[in-house]
Order: sequence, then structure tokens, then C-alpha cells
Amino acid sequence: MARISFNLAAKCDKAGRSQNQDNYWVCPDLSRVNDSFDDAIGKDKDVSLSEKGALLVVADGMGGMNAGEKASELVIKGVQKGFSNIPEGILGNDDQMLSFIRDVIISSDQSVKDYAKANREADGLGSTIVLLWIWGEKAYCGWCGDSRIYRYNPNNSLVRLSHDHSYVQELVDNGKIEPEEAFDHPDGNIVTRALGDNGEKANPELKVYDIYERDVFLLCSDGLCGLLQDKQIEDIISVNCSSTKDALAALWKAGEKEGWTDNATIDLLNIVEGGMRPKGVAVGYPVKRSTPVATNKKDNLKTKTPKGNIFQKISPKTILYVVAAIAIILLVIVLIRSLSKGTSDLPQQDDNNFVVTATDNPASGNDAVVSHNSSNQGSPHNNGGNNGNTTSNSNGHHGNNGGQHGNATNNNNANTNNGNANNGVSNSDIGNVISNTNTPANNNNGANHQDMHQSENRHELSHTYASLLNGTINDYPSVRRTWNNVKQKGYRTKNETTQLNQYLNNVNNITINQGKEPLNTNQQKDISILKALADEIRNGKENFPIRSADPPSGYHLIDERR
Repeated sequence: MARISFNLAAKCDKAGRSQNQDNYWVCPDLSRVNDSFDDAIGKDKDVSLSEKGALLVVADGMGGMNAGEKASELVIKGVQKGFSNIPEGILGNDDQMLSFIRDVIISSDQSVKDYAKANREADGLGSTIVLLWIWGEKAYCGWCGDSRIYRYNPNNSLVRLSHDHSYVQELVDNGKIEPEEAFDHPDGNIVTRALGDNGEKANPELKVYDIYERDVFLLCSDGLCGLLQDKQIEDIISVNCSSTKDALAALWKAGEKEGWTDNATIDLLNIVEGGMRPKGVAVGYPVKRSTPVATNKKDNLKTKTPKGNIFQKISPKTILYVVAAIAIILLVIVLIRSLSKGTSDLPQQDDNNFVVTATDNPASGNDAVVSHNSSNQGSPHNNGGNNGNTTSNSNGHHGNNGGQHGNATNNNNANTNNGNANNGVSNSDIGNVISNTNTPANNNNGANHQDMHQSENRHELSHTYASLLNGTINDYPSVRRTWNNVKQKGYRTKNETTQLNQYLNNVNNITINQGKEPLNTNQQKDISILKALADEIRNGKENFPIRSADPPSGYHLIDERR
């Protein structure tokens, strides 16, 4: 066997999640599977390839509660158990070594299924797997799911050695979307193969590749490759290709800068010595693209777009953005109508009006109504009232007073000053805004009533705050139904996510400005109920993955719990 030496590094972390559902195993020497290799991993220490080779594995768990973490743990333990007993006769035989990898993965899959049967609370748990076995001058790969194996060589470029088992990858393979559209596709979390309780026997894919001088192998969960595009990964490795320690640190720093959104696992192995001479051509998994072919000229004419047609220049991705923009506009229109409906009983006001909001006045048989108009025109002062109701307009010039006059009510007993008295209250005022504030009336000769009203006697909800509060209260039943539906299904659609996020944003704005508003007891209770649902959604929504729609017919799909 040709001499091969390498160094390696690895890291697994919860990164952008509250718990870590990833697991990994790095074994530089399969002749000593039970030994610790802490002194060799992440230290750029050169290791000679042993007679049984070296192994790197990454497992990305999925499932609610702690099921994903358990699934990936069982997968790694299954691999460790299998590679503790490598049959001597298979080494050097590509077919037998790949068959051995298949058996180990299938056995690990069965252990996850057995656990799910014994623990029904873990129903639906599963895991992806990527495995790289370095032996001789060859790299033996096995995988199931959308975690990835990459190879970078300074003489060519970065290539994938694995091929995602995902719905989006099938769209690319079938020519339905362009490869660059796959990176941020809304169905990117749907895998078509995985290990675990998915109702099907594991079906791993296997490949063997030659090893070239200065190869750098990267295994990762989609916490990395779903966050950084291949070009970003290649640029980082290209300047750190001689040190797995530096490459790992640079990749992790890039993930932090981008903003982790999922657990992340990175395994790196760098060929320091040995391997074949590079051919100058990237050797990796062949890209499968199939474009529908017309069976006759007539069909061919139907599929062509006339030259100069504007739709020929619009990509499917652009169309998707346009549709999304239209959907957002419609959602905003519905929201505005909902808010308008929720605040239809509020008085209309211009920039100079102050609206007073409170509960019924307990000391009166009827409601006390206070209306302040801050126009610069003089107006009569209405004192007294019918059955204890008092209406005052406090910005006109009153009687012989030299300044502007401030009026208020005190338990329905109005203290009045000079002015023109009118008995009774206008019907147009009744049922507008009700106040139970007790403020002694006083003369403020030469003082500005509006300033006093704002600084000392303000007892109203702002129109904006009242609109937001009433609209959110109206939305509460719909949001509660949506959240219950999400919990029952185990996932949330993009529309549901938009609705939930809008509700969280509204409640947040209500809470932030709560201390600035004169809220009565009932309004405070309403806000407590709104906040309780918001807290429940905020703390639990990450347990339910986003899916653009129901699974396409004809697929047995598995949602990754991101």
C-alpha cells in the first residue's frame, strides 16, 4: 500500500440552535478505534495512514424534542460498532469495501428504527449521514440525505463527492430549476432519503474516488453548506489548504459572520503526502441534468419561445420573486382592512385633536364626555350638561379671561369659568370616547392649554397605539388557530410563518410602548393574553420547520427539523 499521510480537524456545535442535533466521529486510525486522538485532531499534526485506514462521519439528526439528537447519536454509535470489526478479506476490494459501508449504514438505520418502536414519544426521528473512509490511495464514500462530502485540490477547484438526496436536487437533476436556484429554494429542507423512522429501508448511495496529491476533503452538515455557497467555501479553503486547523477556523468564522441558523458540523482531512498526480480536472460526482426533449417537430415548436418575447428574458427565479411580492402586497391589504375594521369605532381626528380614552364614569348615570379642539378659532365654552355630563372646548377665548382656559371634570361635577353656557351635550359627542379622570378645573391666564394637556392632564391612547392594539386583538383568534394547526401538523408553511411573525412584531410594538399609554384594567388584561400567545409562539416555532407547501405527490419526503 502506498504511503499516505494527512492531518485533520473537526468541530460540532449547536451554532444557530438552542440544542445540538448533529453528531460526528473522526478516527485517524481504524486499527485503534477505541483510542483517543485528541492530540492529533485540530493540531495540524501529520498522521500516517494505518493498514485499516481513517474514517470521518457526520450525522445530522431530525425530529421534535430530543429525537433528532438521539437519532444522530445512534447512527454514530452504529458506525463505530461496525468499523470496530472490519473483515480482513475485504481490504483492497472496492466492491466489498463499498458493500461493507452499505451494511454498516443499514445496521445503523435499524438501530434508529428499533429505538423509535420502543419510545413512541420519539416517533418520526431520523438522521442524515455522510461517511468517508480513506484507505490506500482511494476515498470510499457513503451517504444518505443532504449532508455533504467535498473535495478541494489546488490544481483545479472544489467539487462535491456526494449528491444530495433532496427534493430540490431532483428539480435540478431534471432540469426544472437552475443549480444556482437550489441554494435558497423554499423546499430546501425536504430530504428524500434518510436513516430512521421514515417507513422505508435505508438506501445509501456509494462512490469510490482516487486520492490526489494535496487533496482536502470536507464533510459537513447543511448547517454549513446551507449557509455558505460552494464558491464561498472554495475561496476559504483555497487560502488555507495546507492547514486543516486554519481552514476550520476560517470556515467557522465565515459562518458566524453570515449568522448561523442551524447546528453545524465540519470535518476536514488534508492529504500531506501521497496520492496520485492531479489531472488538472476536478473529479467529483457527475452533474446530472436532463432537459425534456420533444418527440417531433410539432412538439418542438410548442416548447420554443418566439425570439424577442419578453418572457424569454425572465428567469424562473425572477417570476418567483414577482409572485412573492404580489402575495406580500395582498397580505398588507388584508391587514390594513383588518386594522381598519378593528378601529372603526374610534373617532377620526386631525393632527391638532387629542382623543381621551377611558372607562365609564362610575359617579354618573350617563357617561362624561370630554372633547378638546385645538383649532385657533374662538369657540363657545359649554358648561354644565344633562344628567352630569360635561362637554368642554378649552382652546377658544373665554369671556374676559386674558389667556386660554383649561377645563376638566371631577366626578361629573364641572367647575366652570366665564364663557357662554349651553345646556346638554351634543348627540354627536355621545359614544365617542369616554373618560373617568378626576381633574380639578383651573384658570391658566396666559398659559397654553395644549401644553398643559400634554404634560399634566393626558389621559388618552394615541390613535396609532389604539389602532395597533385593537387590530391585534381582532387577529388573536386567527393567529391562535394557525399556531394550533402548526403544532398539529409538525411544520409551518411560509404564509403561516409570515402571519405568526407579523403577530409577534405587533405584540412587541404594543409591549414596548405599553408604559407610555394610559391603559385601563381591561386593556392591560388583553395585552397580557396577547403576550402569553406571543411568548408561546416565539419559544416554540423553531421546533417546526418551514415548508413552502404540502409535499409533492409521489414522494416520500422527510422534513428536516431545522
